Amino acid sequence: GGHCFPDHNGVGFGTIGYEDALRFSSNTFFYQVGVGVGSKALYEAAIKLGFDARTGIEIGYEESKGLVGHQAWAAKGRGWAEAGTTPWIPEDMASASAGMLFINGLGAITGPLIIGWVMDTVGPQGFFILIAVLLLLLTAYGLWRMTRRPAPTVDETGRFAPISQASSPVFMEVAQEYAIEAAESADQPKDTAA
Repeated sequence: GGHCFPDHNGVGFGTIGYEDALRFSSNTFFYQVGVGVGSKALYEAAIKLGFDARTGIEIGYEESKGLVGHQAWAAKGRGWAEAGTTPWIPEDMASASAGMLFINGLGAITGPLIIGWVMDTVGPQGFFILIAVLLLLLTAYGLWRMTRRPAPTVDETGRFAPISQASSPVFMEVAQEYAIEAAESADQPKDTAA
């Protein structure tokens, strides 16, 4: 596609790694990560994080389930077109990554304000208390989410490939190509006429 997704500063950040991408909230970096890991892996991560479910927060009848786009959804017409007329395209990764970036941005905005208020109210130890409470809440949420759907079968899981946090987008692309080639060669019938 021909759509340009710029960084919020209008000029970009050049070549950066994960740490700087988080610090500067680089949109294009995470768009590239989304494209690099592929639509299936991004979709599976979004589902595991609960992006397709209601939050459970009692805000009334207004809350609806989130929509996590994927290839089958696009093939069925994306909810507004005829089936087969809206193929899955790489630009879809940008919109899928945008939801995760939004959550990151909310944390970046509210985190310092909340920490400052807690430390002002409780004192310096409030920082550690708040972090402990947040980690306990995250653990409780993770354990609760594990009870919401069955564990994936072995066929639904993939192989783990450790990647350094200093990996470049070029390395991610090469790793993805290697994984695709390995999967394709595993699917090829073996020649047993030897």
